[in-house]
Amino acid sequence: MSKKRRLGRGLGALIDEADAESSAFPIEKSLAPAPGGENSLPVEKIGRNPFQPRRAFDPEAIAEMAASIQTQGLIQPVVVNDRGDGTYELISGERRLRAVKKLGWAKIPALIRKVSHSRLLEMTLVENLQREDLNPIEEATGYQVLAEKFSLTQAQIADRVGKDRATVANTLRLLRLPRVIQQSVAEGALSAGHARQLLMIEDEAEQIELARKIIEGDISVRKLEIMIRERNLTSSGSKAGSSAKSAEAGRKAFIDDLENRLRQTLSTQVRIREAGNGRGKIEIEFYSFEEFERLMELLQVPAD
Repeated sequence: MSKKRRLGRGLGALIDEADAESSAFPIEKSLAPAPGGENSLPVEKIGRNPFQPRRAFDPEAIAEMAASIQTQGLIQPVVVNDRGDGTYELISGERRLRAVKKLGWAKIPALIRKVSHSRLLEMTLVENLQREDLNPIEEATGYQVLAEKFSLTQAQIADRVGKDRATVANTLRLLRLPRVIQQSVAEGALSAGHARQLLMIEDEAEQIELARKIIEGDISVRKLEIMIRERNLTSSGSKAGSSAKSAEAGRKAFIDDLENRLRQTLSTQVRIREAGNGRGKIEIEFYSFEEFERLMELLQVPAD
């Protein structure tokens, strides 16, 4: 049974509820092709949203949507922001707009709003991040903009887009990867699961090389996890040099394996420092207060 998705505040909360239900531009169940009338705007007057997080649109998906609209009509209008000069910019509905352009429509049904650029940015990001079809890097970039532009915590972002804070935190971590790996994730050559495993490697050159092997060898996430664990064990063995078979080298390999397992469990860098006589310390890295709170939750440390 599929898990029901938790809904956040979302676009409906960012647009005034009474205004959203206004009958000035009602949503009709079906509209005939080449729509006209007071509820429609000229397609040529609607510009692309400058804050759209999506970078790629599948031409086949647009063609399928156009065929559906031609047969069934446009079920839901686009939402636009009134620039005040007779032109508009999209808040949501870019694929619908592209589809009706493909059909040659001169006008499209639209809901008109009047918002600031700051509000437009937030509305656009939240609306898109609530969808399931953004690639992981687009999603991570959207979260990053919400955090930086609006000073939102990861918990607040999670509330707005209807996802768990851990999901938001783990997605944001993908932006720590080299750009070439991020591009592979965006293109679908690497999954987000592969990318998260690569974060367990500190050296950027090794990350890139392993990413290449994953793409060329069609390596599963589970196999990659094993490869990284073996790589860490091998690395610790080589550092021990000629004494690789000694008790000291064996213990180093054991500690490295523990570090790797802690990294995978906590989704961050972890180091175990031995001081001798059974003493030592565990260092756990975090990169923001929100990530610190996530780690506290994972470690089941009670709040004050």
